[in-house]
Amino acid sequence: MLDAGDLAAVHRVREHIAAALYAARDGEPPSPEALAGINRALAAAPRVPELVRDGAGLALAPRRADPPAR
Repeated sequence: MLDAGDLAAVHRVREHIAAALYAARDGEPPSPEALAGINRALAAAPRVPELVRDGAGLALAPRRADPPAR
């Protein structure tokens, strides 16, 4: 279950993504604030190693983890 803080964080990320998309639509670069907000959210998301095919062999590749169960 999300609490008020989680919901506020989701709204902030949504606002930053919307600002970046509107700028792109208008042929403008995204604002530094929008990029910083998106990058903060990306940095906070956990990464886990995933075994993937790499040509004839296998390699570990980072991927985002599923959100933890609450």
